Amino acid sequence: GSLCTVELSLAPGQSGFVVFNHDKPGYRKAIVTDVVSSTVKEIEGGWDISFRPKLDAEFTMADQPLEDFSASSDDRIRYFAGTAVYTKDIEISPEDLGRSRKVTLDLGILNDIVDITVNGKDAGVLWYPPYTTDITGFLKRGTNRLQISVTNNWTNRLIGDEQYEADFEWGRDRGASMGRAMKGFPEWFLKGEDRPSKDRKGFIIWSYFRKDTPLEPAGLVGPVRLDFQEVTEIR
Repeated sequence: GSLCTVELSLAPGQSGFVVFNHDKPGYRKAIVTDVVSSTVKEIEGGWDISFRPKLDAEFTMADQPLEDFSASSDDRIRYFAGTAVYTKDIEISPEDLGRSRKVTLDLGILNDIVDITVNGKDAGVLWYPPYTTDITGFLKRGTNRLQISVTNNWTNRLIGDEQYEADFEWGRDRGASMGRAMKGFPEWFLKGEDRPSKDRKGFIIWSYFRKDTPLEPAGLVGPVRLDFQEVTEIR
């Protein structure tokens, strides 16, 4: 058969599938556009945030600035692990959605994975930087609702647990690189009783974290920007 060449450009951490359907030849080339002009606008002001921790009760905060959760003075946020849902309404003018127009959402700094919804429609998942995506097809003239659901890992929550006395016994500490194991399941666990500590949320049999382990960056830090582009088709 004839030789087929596929050109791929992958960002760090990105992956993808290349599928050839040999039963139905005659592939169409994707439309390629070039940017004629670009205007970038930062989405300013606060966001409504719904905090949905994996191991604790949900809580909400209105009109919040974007910040690294690990720098917060609120322990619920500082040691947060789970999904934080950011919601904000933005205005899109008729001129922004013309035939040769394209709007790209740029989330800036983000930790670690994000699910984007625009006007109630799924606009995709991003799990590697740069956290940018084309949202043109989801926008409408006037008021549009952005919902940015950011999920981080559970490292900070486990470090948060270490701020409180353990309600079980750790075995020999092998150091930061080797960690330490739970010496044995505690009586309250074996008997199915309520946990004595209400502040410790995780329950793991091996840990590498200590009270003074540095926290990891978490949440949407931004800045969040919209890139309004005028494009022209080149292929």
